[in-house]
Amino acid sequence: MYEWDLEVERIKRVPILSIEGNGCNATDILFRFPENYYQKYDTFILEDLRQYVIVMNRPQRISDNCFLVVGKLVDDDYSAQLPQSFIENANGRLTRFVTNFMPELHEEGKKTYLYCPLPLIFNISVKLKKPL
Repeated sequence: MYEWDLEVERIKRVPILSIEGNGCNATDILFRFPENYYQKYDTFILEDLRQYVIVMNRPQRISDNCFLVVGKLVDDDYSAQLPQSFIENANGRLTRFVTNFMPELHEEGKKTYLYCPLPLIFNISVKLKKPL
């Protein structure tokens, strides 16, 4: 039996500008990124720690090169947290997109069409008028 462990190198790496919070007891962690890359329900990995994070909201634009993303750690229990040394030295550390956690709830790029047959409405309105 063969087992493969592959890492794809073509996935874009996004650096972190800063982090607030450590995620202990499932608290929110505020990530600041230089671009609008991660969207709601996206999951990304912190390259140095190999820790997964799920994005809990849409990114908020703070400035031209700063976007705020609220995330939570993905782990088996609530005791997981980011090390303080990682938080203090987070500037420039890389993250990588992994997957969309709930693709069925993902509304980004979803197109909704409203079909309204105009001839049908016109015919109904004509039939409702009383003859003179």
